[in-house]
Amino acid sequence: MLKNIFDPFFTTKQKGSGLGLATCYSILVKHGGFIEAESQHGIGTTFHIYLPSSDKTAEKDEKIAEKEHTGNGLFLIMDDEDFICEVVGEMLEFFGYSVICAQNGDEAISICREMAEKGEIIKGALLDLTVPGGMGGKEVAPHLKKIFPKISLFASSGYSQDPVISNPDEYGFVGSLRKPYRIDNLAEILNKYFGQSRGEQA
Repeated sequence: MLKNIFDPFFTTKQKGSGLGLATCYSILVKHGGFIEAESQHGIGTTFHIYLPSSDKTAEKDEKIAEKEHTGNGLFLIMDDEDFICEVVGEMLEFFGYSVICAQNGDEAISICREMAEKGEIIKGALLDLTVPGGMGGKEVAPHLKKIFPKISLFASSGYSQDPVISNPDEYGFVGSLRKPYRIDNLAEILNKYFGQSRGEQA
C-alpha cells in the first residue's frame, strides 16, 4: 500500500480524492526533486523531501514584481483535500485576503448564505471542479452567484482536459487554474482580475 500513496486517485480515506500526495509528488518532480515515505504501524509516517540546490542568481526585481499580488476582502476555497485548503489558504492570506474553507458544495453554499445574512461580502471563490460524492465547482457556481452577484469565481482541477478549465467564462468563472499550481500562478490570475497593487473589486 505504501508504494501506491503517490499514485493519483489512490486514497485510504472514505471521502478522499487521492490527489493530495500526488500533487506534492508532481510539484517536487517538476523542480528536480523527489519525495519518499517510511511508515511504522502504530507509530506514524515520515516523509523525506529532497530538492536540488541551485547556483543561479536571484531573479531581477521586475520579474519578481510580476509574481506579487496584494489584495483584501474575504475569499472562499472549496476543496475536499485539507492539504490543498491549508496551502492555498496560506497563499491567499499572504496576499492579504481573509480565507474561509469548505470541503463540499453544500458547505460552500451554506457559508455564503451565512456571510450574506451577516452583511459580509465574499469577494472571490476558488472552487474545485471535482468533489467526490457531492457538487463540484460547476454546479456550485450559479448558487454562489445568486447570493453574491459580483463574486469572482475561479475554477481549479487536476483534470486538465475539463472544458471548464479551458473555457471558464462559458461556465460562470472568470479564470481557471490547473493543479498543481504555484503561488506565482495564483498571483498572476488574481492580478488579471483584481489588479496587481490593490486587488480591489469593481
